[in-house]
Amino acid sequence: MIIIHQFKEQYKKGKQMKKKITKENELLEVIAMNTKVVDLFEELDIDCFGCCGVSTQTIEQIAKEKNLNLKELLTKINTIINK
Repeated sequence: MIIIHQFKEQYKKGKQMKKKITKENELLEVIAMNTKVVDLFEELDIDCFGCCGVSTQTIEQIAKEKNLNLKELLTKINTIINK
């Protein structure tokens, strides 16, 4: 109940709750939240957004496939998403 109350209070004040991307989020889901992440993905050679396989992959799967540090990738994504 406390969490619901806090959410309602933040909503009333017009504050948006920060979004948190996790390793379970799919690529297209992240892009839909903020298209500015596309620049980051392109820098990291994650650029096949139209491919069926890649678009439904999770951030964790992509990090493994591209040999990226998952924690660092999530930090970068979350920074962009919450600007």
